Amino acid sequence: MHDFICTFKNKAEIIESTCDELEVLNSLGEEYKQYSEMSNQDRAFLNTLLLRKQPKKVLELGVSMGGSSVVILNAIKNIPGSKLYSCDYNEKHYRIKDKNTGFYVDNFPALKNNWKLFCGGFALNYLDEIGGDIDFCLIDTVHSNPGEILDILMVLPYLKKDALIVFHDTNLHTRRDVDVDISAKQITNNLLMSAVKGDKLIPGNKFNASAFGRYFPNIGAIQANDDTFNSAYEIFNLLTIRWSYLLNNADIEQFSKFIQKYYGEYYVEYFKAVLERQELNFRAQKKRGLRLRIKDFCRKNFGR
Repeated sequence: MHDFICTFKNKAEIIESTCDELEVLNSLGEEYKQYSEMSNQDRAFLNTLLLRKQPKKVLELGVSMGGSSVVILNAIKNIPGSKLYSCDYNEKHYRIKDKNTGFYVDNFPALKNNWKLFCGGFALNYLDEIGGDIDFCLIDTVHSNPGEILDILMVLPYLKKDALIVFHDTNLHTRRDVDVDISAKQITNNLLMSAVKGDKLIPGNKFNASAFGRYFPNIGAIQANDDTFNSAYEIFNLLTIRWSYLLNNADIEQFSKFIQKYYGEYYVEYFKAVLERQELNFRAQKKRGLRLRIKDFCRKNFGR
C-alpha cells in the first residue's frame, strides 16, 4: 500500500478594488448609501467585478429600494450596449408599503436608460423576454430556504458559460447582532456558495481589518465553468434542508413546469417529494408549537 498525502491548496480568489475602481463607485456620492442594503465592502466588490467583467447583459434578482441597481447601472454606464434587467417578487417594497420596488432608481434618470424592471412573482415569468446569454447575475432575494435555491435553478439555463454569479448575504448567520432563531434560517446563500461549482471569489480586506470580515464576508461570487452547469443535483439536494416558508400553489405549478422544461422528469418528481416532506415538517412544527403553548398555559395557570 502506498502512502498518500493530499494537500488542499485551492482557495477563494481575493478581489481587491483599485483606487480607480473605487473612484467610479464614489462618483455616486453618499446619499444613495441610505437606500442600499449592502455594506461599503459589498458595494465595492460588486462594482469592481462589473468593471472588470464588462458585461453586456446583467440580471439582478431582488431589488428592494434599488440601491444595488444604482451601483450596477453606474458601473456599466460606459459599456456600449450593456443593460441591467432587474426582477423582484414584490411590486411594492417589502417594508415600505407605499413605495414601489426600485423606487430610488428614479433619482438617477441618466442611468435608467439602461434599465428594465420586472415585478410580480418569480423571475421565471420574465426570463424568456430577457433572453439568454446573461453574463453577470446578482442574486439577493430571501436569504432563507428555499429562496435563492429556486432562483439559481431558474437562472442557470439562461447564463453564458463564463457568467459571473454573485450572492449577497452569504454570511448573515454568523452575525452576532441577529436573533439566534432568525440567523439559523439565513443560511441559503452560504449553502449555495458551497454547492454551486465554479471558481469562488470573495472581497479583500480593505474595508474591514478584522479576521471576521476577512474570512466571513457577506458577499461572494462564482465564476461559472462547465462544472457549474452540472451542479443540478447539488442544488436540488439543498431543497431537502428545512424551509422557512412554504410556496403557494400558483408558484408550485409554475416552478414544476419550469423544472420539466429544463431539468427533466426526475427532478419534477424530486421536487414533489421535497414539497411533501416540507409540508409534513411544517405541520409537525405547528403541532409541537401548540403543545408547548398548552403546556405553558397549564404551568402558568395550574402550576403543572
